[in-house]
Amino acid sequence: MSKFLNLENENYKTGQYPLFFGEDLGLFDSFNVTYPEILKADEDQRALFWKSNEIDLTRDYQDMKDADDNIREFVIENLSFQMAGDTCANAAIQTLLLPIISNSQASSLVSYWGDSEAVHADAYSRIIAQCFDDPNVMFERIRKNEQMLKRLTFLQKVFKKQGQLVGRVLTGELKEFGSEERKQVIRFLVTLLCLEGIMFLASFTATFAVTNTTQMFNGCAKTVGLIHNDEAGSHVKNSLIFLNIIKNKEKYPEWDSMRTEIKEIMDAAVNSEIDWGQHLFNKVGSIVGYNQELLRKYVLHIAKPLYDKLEIPFDFEVVHNYPFPWMDKYIDPDLMQTAQQEAQSGNYLVNATLDDVGNMEFDF
Repeated sequence: MSKFLNLENENYKTGQYPLFFGEDLGLFDSFNVTYPEILKADEDQRALFWKSNEIDLTRDYQDMKDADDNIREFVIENLSFQMAGDTCANAAIQTLLLPIISNSQASSLVSYWGDSEAVHADAYSRIIAQCFDDPNVMFERIRKNEQMLKRLTFLQKVFKKQGQLVGRVLTGELKEFGSEERKQVIRFLVTLLCLEGIMFLASFTATFAVTNTTQMFNGCAKTVGLIHNDEAGSHVKNSLIFLNIIKNKEKYPEWDSMRTEIKEIMDAAVNSEIDWGQHLFNKVGSIVGYNQELLRKYVLHIAKPLYDKLEIPFDFEVVHNYPFPWMDKYIDPDLMQTAQQEAQSGNYLVNATLDDVGNMEFDF
């Protein structure tokens, strides 16, 4: 993006605005919508609006003092990753996508998507600020948590390469876009999909498990429930919609040659979560109804639909049964239906879950 108002852009005459790497955006075009699915996804994510300060955490501060040592450690270890992971997402989504977007609806969607991640990052920061006597101690712990930071290693490498691509665009060094640039966008979107659709969702289960078992940290669970609804009900679909357009509508020729690399990225995310579960439970022990094996099954349960949507072979165990049925009460406030039935519900969009993806029409 070298121009902030490109009046030479005449794509409105054809109504064809490519997702990435087209002309710099001109006048915002709401009349000629190339991809209605992006417009719909943007409307859906905006219906999930909430503010990071709307949950009362007063009781959670006392819970942090009263909890048994292993429960407190469980909460802190999990919160460390959530804070670091959403900080990455908050910094990346707008910065690493907007400069190469050439579609008005995609620009709007990514702008709000990034704003949503800022709300998440602020929500986690507020939990730390309000539940610890000295929040800086928690910040220091996150910075020195090597096992947790290892969990983000593969993601940071892809994000860094995306940043280099965008930097070359912004400086004007890169003006012609080819195969390598298209490949990098695919890598980035798949990695983002794994972060939000596998890694974040796995981490949420620990928060809900603590509250479900101890009846403590209810404010944290309510906050994470709202974040879960954004990630599973909106952000995962955003990535899948973009990838579907790339593969089946704009038909990037690199897609087929990248299947092995896409699988490697997704496998890395799954294995990272399985390894993290082993570390977590070895360090702090299991809690009632939540252990390493159940978490492993949950990771595989939520990962397979994403592999299927991208037509990537899934070489792990296929887990058909939902390992944590009790979790529905934290992600479906009205308790009207289970998470797997919410896809067709007109009930306020906060009840949308990852299974909405299973009912969406994709061309994969």
